[in-house]
Amino acid sequence: MKKLSQQLTYWLGVVAIGLVVGLSLQFVQAWTEPTVAPPAGNVGAPLNTSGTGQFKSGGLVINSGGAATGLVVDQGNVGIGTIAPSEKLEIIGGIKIGNTVNTAAGTMRWTGDDFEGYMGSDWVSLTGSGGSGGALDLVNGQHSSSQCTGLGGAVETDSGDKFCKFSRSGCPSGWFRYKNWSTTIPRHCVDSWDDASCTTQSHSWSNRATEFCIYGGSSSMGGWGYRCTATVTQLGCY
Repeated sequence: MKKLSQQLTYWLGVVAIGLVVGLSLQFVQAWTEPTVAPPAGNVGAPLNTSGTGQFKSGGLVINSGGAATGLVVDQGNVGIGTIAPSEKLEIIGGIKIGNTVNTAAGTMRWTGDDFEGYMGSDWVSLTGSGGSGGALDLVNGQHSSSQCTGLGGAVETDSGDKFCKFSRSGCPSGWFRYKNWSTTIPRHCVDSWDDASCTTQSHSWSNRATEFCIYGGSSSMGGWGYRCTATVTQLGCY
């Protein structure tokens, strides 16, 4: 009986040693050593959900899966080129923006020739020096309603075509006359040579040609007369 007990104890010890050695080999096989000599090959702690501030020396790519919202900073300020931003977003360096058709109030864009901001129901130039000055909604896509009003004009519509009504005798530089839309007042002209004269007709705001009359001239001058044209006070441009 004593001999049997000794043999059982012996074999239990062998089995226990085998289990320890086997598990040790499994742990050794699962562990991967650093690819280079420490400390360069040591892996830093991963980013986690703790409240502790963390740093990452390399680049970071997020939202490669294409979620609708790629990044949200719930609180605090964001700094690019600075570790102490004083506003919600502070950037040390230039900013490059592109175009958009988004019409959310406060949106800014670069159209290719002007910086614009969306205000109210229209895009408005942020430079005040031209550019598109907003959506090019006037006839033929030359200018915008905001440019029209910015130059003191008023937007008019003719069979669905939008154009600008200016209280002046000629279109602003870079603008073109829209049909015959105008307002005129009579003009009286006199020929000092023979005291011949004429007075033009006139019209209120409408699509009508500018009135004129012919006066003066003599047989000695070949019967030629002079053209007297009504004074334009308002006209349509685009």
